[in-house]
Amino acid sequence: MVRFGHASSIRSLTDATFARLGVAPGQAVEAQNIAVIAGLVAAGIGVAAIPSLVLPLMTFAQLEAAELVEPTVDRTLGLVSVPDRPVSPAAEQFIGTVTTLGHDVSGWPKGVHTPR
Repeated sequence: MVRFGHASSIRSLTDATFARLGVAPGQAVEAQNIAVIAGLVAAGIGVAAIPSLVLPLMTFAQLEAAELVEPTVDRTLGLVSVPDRPVSPAAEQFIGTVTTLGHDVSGWPKGVHTPR
């Protein structure tokens, strides 16, 4: 198994999921960086459970991915900005895109689900 280090939010989600399932993973190689995780998997060190939103960042490694159907893991994402400072046109466009995608799940990557 290849997994993210303790500082990663992905790691805390996978640890919580393993605990909820009563599963204790065996030996694992840890890394903090998405590219390193992809490289370790590509080198045959093991497999990794990652969010589908990370998959595009791993295309260089030419890995195959399979959707994990059960259990599903959800997390909430938010947008932040500096108070009392106007948002740039690029940021306004990004906010519009995220808002649109939030309502139209057809544009979401495979494996990304609406909140329950």
